[in-house]
Amino acid sequence: MEILITCYKLNLSGSSTYTLTLASELKKRHHNVSIFTLFPEKLTKEFEKKGIHVFSDPIQIQSQKYNIIIGQHSIPTLTVRGIFPTIPLIFISHGVIPFLEQPPLIDINIQKYIVVSEEIKNNLIKNYCINPDNVVLIRNFININRFKSQKKINKKLKTVLFLSNHECEDVRKNIKDACKKLKLKSIFVGKKNKIFEVEKYINKSDLVISLGRGILESMSCGRAVIVFDYNGGDGMVVEKNISEIRKNNFSGRRYNIKYNTNDLIKEIKKYSVSMSKINREIVLRDYNVESSVDRIEGICKKIVNSFVFKQISIPTKELIWYHQNLISAYSKKNQRQTIKQIVLERFEKIIRR
Repeated sequence: MEILITCYKLNLSGSSTYTLTLASELKKRHHNVSIFTLFPEKLTKEFEKKGIHVFSDPIQIQSQKYNIIIGQHSIPTLTVRGIFPTIPLIFISHGVIPFLEQPPLIDINIQKYIVVSEEIKNNLIKNYCINPDNVVLIRNFININRFKSQKKINKKLKTVLFLSNHECEDVRKNIKDACKKLKLKSIFVGKKNKIFEVEKYINKSDLVISLGRGILESMSCGRAVIVFDYNGGDGMVVEKNISEIRKNNFSGRRYNIKYNTNDLIKEIKKYSVSMSKINREIVLRDYNVESSVDRIEGICKKIVNSFVFKQISIPTKELIWYHQNLISAYSKKNQRQTIKQIVLERFEKIIRR
């Protein structure tokens, strides 16, 4: 198939690395995959290494032909939908808080919604009145060949990695202080130290503190993990609690515990070398990219074969104008706070004409 995937930014965020994992697996299966993004940032070169073309100008994709669109993030999805109103479309939602993760407010003939957690599924059904039959839960997935153990974890905990793109100062301080009191080495990677090859740092540690994909990538490398960051914490992930914690995609919102230094010390002390094998086995069973993309690929093929066109009206020229002005606003540091205002005000005017 000729597949177009949308993603707001190609940075080192969870949804961007998810997109790279998905696109790479589809490419491996001999599909032709392209990416449309508003901001082709640091991760773009990783797509291009794999022969996956990245577009950032909506005018460039007008002459392309696709069998299906896998939409992520409302803005680029709506932009692409305005250009390709007659192509089958599915929408993947990764969260409940960011406005970009919410589905478009107008009917653009989305055939299926894919979500990565129960929390997101409930959000689409309750807050956007989407038919539960059209919402499919396919959990976050990991490239298990990239994220694997290169070094066994220590029987006695020695090194803790904090892996975060958000990294609140109070969270960082609590982790640093907890490690200091326990005489552990602490490593910080993320917002202030952005690195693509995070698996190298994961494999230097015994225990990883993170959220979302950072948790799953670390489990895949056979590391013990604690869910904790700006959303609060869900604690040490073990077999007995993972079925609950994953309902909120390892976000910290399941239990939303505000750990102080002493609380964190108690969680860290739950560390066991046995977690290495258990965590790797959990990822192999439930979060393997191959089995997950089997399901996504099956949905795409079914939709392409049964697609029913429905007339929709999205003004393509104005969407392109909107897209270009959003880029312009983002490039000017003093205007970054106005982005959401542009989205909510200007875009609503466009789609309601």
